[in-house]
Amino acid sequence: MNDLLVWSLSKARQQTLNLVADLDDEQMFQQSVSGENHPAWTLGHLFLGDCMILSVLQAPNAPQMPKGWLELYAPGNPPSSDRNLYHSKKQLVQQLIETEEIRKQAILQLTDKDLAKPTPDPRFAVVQPTLGHTLHYLLFHEGNHAGQLASWRKTRNLPSGSGAFGII
Repeated sequence: MNDLLVWSLSKARQQTLNLVADLDDEQMFQQSVSGENHPAWTLGHLFLGDCMILSVLQAPNAPQMPKGWLELYAPGNPPSSDRNLYHSKKQLVQQLIETEEIRKQAILQLTDKDLAKPTPDPRFAVVQPTLGHTLHYLLFHEGNHAGQLASWRKTRNLPSGSGAFGII
């Protein structure tokens, strides 16, 4: 079953990266309205999610959350159009590619017993009682933000950027 979860998470990540692949650095910080999740914020936010789950999984080679990233990319911290606050597209994409591979290997090592363990963070445990629930929630989380990126693209009359699932 873990291989199916890894496949789904990989496709979701591929979709996210497809949605930003053709964007230049200037576009990464554009907002239609103040506080909108721009692409740079979205990628940094997804990286925080990767850091969190890799920490919970105690994955070897898991990156530490870089200093200052929580203040920029955590939920409830509204994005700014000031590009000087954020990391480059290249850095953000590279982080997501690297953590996706580490995440894949960590999930493939999990047993059914591991997946049944309680979610360690009490805030998340309310709606994600087990580690298995948390891992499946990542699909929703990434898909939700990919939807925001797709909408962001549509407001700029950009092509859909889809194709992770073989559909254009």
